[in-house]
Amino acid sequence: MPVDDPCCPISRYARQLRNYMWAVEDMICEQKLEQARKVEAVRAWLVSLNIDPDRPLPFKRK
Repeated sequence: MPVDDPCCPISRYARQLRNYMWAVEDMICEQKLEQARKVEAVRAWLVSLNIDPDRPLPFKRK
């Protein structure tokens, strides 16, 4: 049975694996977009308070 045959178990497994990888990639991209939206919202909030979001923090980080 050729590997590219849709009935071949290896071909089926490869399709499932590819679809899973695409789903994970989509999920990661969506998480990155959501994180970017949150960062942009915080930056806009700081600007609305007349605080420069690019200014360094007034205290040292540990």
